[in-house]
Amino acid sequence: HSGNKTFREFVRERKNSYNLASSKSDKARVAKEVMNRVHSLNPPGRFLQRDGSGAGGGWWVEIDEVKALAKTSQALREGAPSIRAKTSQ
Repeated sequence: HSGNKTFREFVRERKNSYNLASSKSDKARVAKEVMNRVHSLNPPGRFLQRDGSGAGGGWWVEIDEVKALAKTSQALREGAPSIRAKTSQ
């Protein structure tokens, strides 16, 4: 989906900043920057997950900000050891 591609691009752009941040609050700030970029798209981007309670796989429903922040932070952490290893060389 094009929204996922855009999200992944935003994550790729900020991944180094996130993984080299010195504090948890700095990491949260970077993750929120990514979330804000998604929300500021035209039309606004949303963070969705499949609601499996319905027949045929269910509907897509918007997740709350806490879950969206967790999803964004997880995406930013992917590949973190190799990023930190490159900068320590």
